[in-house]
Amino acid sequence: MTPGPLPVGFDDMSSTVDSGWLRVALGSANRDRPVWTYWFPLMCWLFPHAMRAAPVEVLAAGPAPFVYPVELRFEVDEWCAQAPTDLPLAVLPPDAERASAAGRLVVVVSIAHEGRPLYEPDAGGTNGAQPPALLDRLAAFGQWYGLPPERLWLVSGNLDGAAHVESWRRARGLARPPFTFRACEPFSAFVGGCTAQSLWHERAPVADAVFRRQGRYAIGWQSTTVSWSRLPFPGIREGQPAPPRRFRYACLNRMFRRHRWQVLDRLWRADVLDRGLVSFPRPSAEEMRFEGVDPTGKDARELLELLPLTVDRPAHFGDAAFFTDNTAFVGLHPPAVLRECALELVTETRQEGCRFVSEKTFKALLGRGPAAVVGTRGVLSYLHSLGVRTWPDHLDERYDDVSDAGARLAAAVDAALAVDATLADVDLRGVDEVREANLRWLVDAPKPWDRLVGELSDTLRRLG
Repeated sequence: MTPGPLPVGFDDMSSTVDSGWLRVALGSANRDRPVWTYWFPLMCWLFPHAMRAAPVEVLAAGPAPFVYPVELRFEVDEWCAQAPTDLPLAVLPPDAERASAAGRLVVVVSIAHEGRPLYEPDAGGTNGAQPPALLDRLAAFGQWYGLPPERLWLVSGNLDGAAHVESWRRARGLARPPFTFRACEPFSAFVGGCTAQSLWHERAPVADAVFRRQGRYAIGWQSTTVSWSRLPFPGIREGQPAPPRRFRYACLNRMFRRHRWQVLDRLWRADVLDRGLVSFPRPSAEEMRFEGVDPTGKDARELLELLPLTVDRPAHFGDAAFFTDNTAFVGLHPPAVLRECALELVTETRQEGCRFVSEKTFKALLGRGPAAVVGTRGVLSYLHSLGVRTWPDHLDERYDDVSDAGARLAAAVDAALAVDATLADVDLRGVDEVREANLRWLVDAPKPWDRLVGELSDTLRRLG
């Protein structure tokens, strides 16, 4: 087998080089399941030298092995608990099933964009009464299609996932897991690819996903279309002079999370909301209750009256394109954040439990100032293990090792507020040096996703 880009098969795919778009969709058999295809098309789009998207029927008709991705969304946990036990986790299309029977298919089940627990022994009951976990469903899927462990992979963004898999293996009395497991965050490579495109072509990818929800836990995903933005992106230039900073700090929040509400409350009580570029769309009462926040309390009502904040309205300080830009460019912050904020307070997707790092933290590496991250314990340690530089000379980063989630959140916000209070006296030249080092790392350094693609390519070569 000749080395080349990793071949990735999609059920329903169309693409054109001239107009610059890639569209993928799933067969109807998977639309009643928490399955979509989003990150794999994006990564194929960003890294065509490493990953080649192709229709599954084209790859199945050839002699070479290939990868078929099954991407799961966060609804999968509830789906596993409620769906009949004889319902497969996903359905392979006929072409993929024939390639699998011939030993030419590697199925990659991916939940790399999520950091949820993979196995909780006491979930749903005791003494064996709990519903099938995701790993049980995956094992049954592999057995149904006759997939040996080397041709059935599970990729999770839960950086502690290996321990969960081992706990599940012991609980089930297995000599080895019936699949190959890899913990891998795709976001460092994703933001790096977007940064490279910004530097070279002044553009960023746009991903349009279409959903028609079939029920609470079945997402009814229809399609994802990836293209390049038509809006000119100003780029991120190494060594460019720093413009005047219009904003003391940035704190962007799109989806309601309890810890993000707690951060907003802290900023409100510190009377610094008007100093920064803070995004927080008004949540519904149902969203708040789901996250354990009482929307009827006095403080909650007062804070809700401030929402949505200015940045979430059609215009912000005369910049009518701000909101549009922040949704169109999926891989980078809008220019006002990247170039005009002296500090970023990052509110990660998760703040408790398993270690998880999303694109939000990697986007912050490109800002004009230091960043404090409200996330799971060890976020900064993980960045350091990859070769990323942070800001201990400008910001108290001891919060990263605080075990209690509430105390860690408070310490991270305190660290950010301490920098904000003394910005006039802080020499940010060292911060620019760190930023430029991280820019080079994002563009040039190998990432966990690169290693994953390399391992999958090696597997295909052995099969071929």
